[in-house]
Amino acid sequence: MPTPEGGPGRSELADDLRRHLVALLLCQRRWLADLAETCPDDGPGNPAFADALRRWQEQLAQLRLHLHRADHRLLHLAMAPGPRDGGEPPAPEPGPDWRPRIERWADRLHLPTAYRRLGHVLDPDAEAVTADITTDLAALALLAWECADSCDRLLRVADPGRLEAGAFWRVVAPWRTRGLGALGDVQRWLAEVLDDEGEW
Repeated sequence: MPTPEGGPGRSELADDLRRHLVALLLCQRRWLADLAETCPDDGPGNPAFADALRRWQEQLAQLRLHLHRADHRLLHLAMAPGPRDGGEPPAPEPGPDWRPRIERWADRLHLPTAYRRLGHVLDPDAEAVTADITTDLAALALLAWECADSCDRLLRVADPGRLEAGAFWRVVAPWRTRGLGALGDVQRWLAEVLDDEGEW
């Protein structure tokens, strides 16, 4: 039913959010499948690391785009009049620990994983700290795993109020609080490593 202002109703806005959650779900699963194939639990993994990093660069850029789109559609749904479900949905199933397999792959390739990170780029007095890319990649992979599981569950939710609450608590908020910083660091690291390799 249309809103009094003549815009789309909550059911149409919920359908729009679902479409963007589907796109985000596919991006997360695509990157996780690539990560699992590149850094397997057994075997040497993919030695063509520049090709893998270039794929990850593209996949993570798509993930960021679809996350922002889902966030924007969630805002539209939240601003529309209608009943709300303020309850926090159940937590997703715990995901696997990706760090050991990423570390083994990087070690086999003798790929340096330490890099310098600035906490606040607008603070001229901020000092860079040493970080490890395997930690950031593992944190992103775990978050993508959990949020993909949540997206999959949310796509079966018919009620717009429950969809809104679930999308906020189990997809958008975790990416905002735990993921966007690590995602930015990983994207910068990927770009600089590929630039050093002369891969455009």
